[in-house]
Amino acid sequence: RGPELHNTDGEPFVFVEDRYELMPEARSRVLEALAKREGVEVEEDEEGVHFTFLKEGNAMHREWENTVVGRAHVEAETVRLETNSVKRADELRRRVEAACDGLLSRHTREETEPSKLREAMEGQPPPPREPSSPELLEALREFKSRHYATWLDTGLPALKGKSPRQAVRTKAGRHEVDVLLKELENAEARLPVEERMDFSGLRSELGLEG
Repeated sequence: RGPELHNTDGEPFVFVEDRYELMPEARSRVLEALAKREGVEVEEDEEGVHFTFLKEGNAMHREWENTVVGRAHVEAETVRLETNSVKRADELRRRVEAACDGLLSRHTREETEPSKLREAMEGQPPPPREPSSPELLEALREFKSRHYATWLDTGLPALKGKSPRQAVRTKAGRHEVDVLLKELENAEARLPVEERMDFSGLRSELGLEG
């Protein structure tokens, strides 16, 4: 079993969707109410209007100016909130319901565990899917980072039971680990740019830069 997946606040990753029904006559009032909230970015496309809710700073990445709490998608007859933890979902729900008091009805919630992400990391082909949301992309990158951090000290059959960190102590082992890394890098290169893992940190830690 792989390491437990967390978001950048250290909360267990769960993809949460809160859904509300929206009367057509209330849509313009909801859009106006959400647009007035602090820490909100707005985008619009053919599917609806999308609000990204932010908070200042980031617990894991000090250089980040803010953290995405979640997103609200205002469609023709529904409002959908998407987040990547139960805590963020509860926070976003409070912010949206406070802004849209009396304008939303019939709340439902669906929670999805990240098992499909784990299956993908274990070499099982993921099912066909729509482009990943920013929350899922963040979770996938964080999961990969944690996975390969433990990979450094995991005994591998390809290295005759040695871990990559042990294998690089010999010239032959360094070559074998370099080959493994190139295979991983080639596999990542076939993914969309926003899903790729950067192996430069691992190479640096193993002394295999360049």
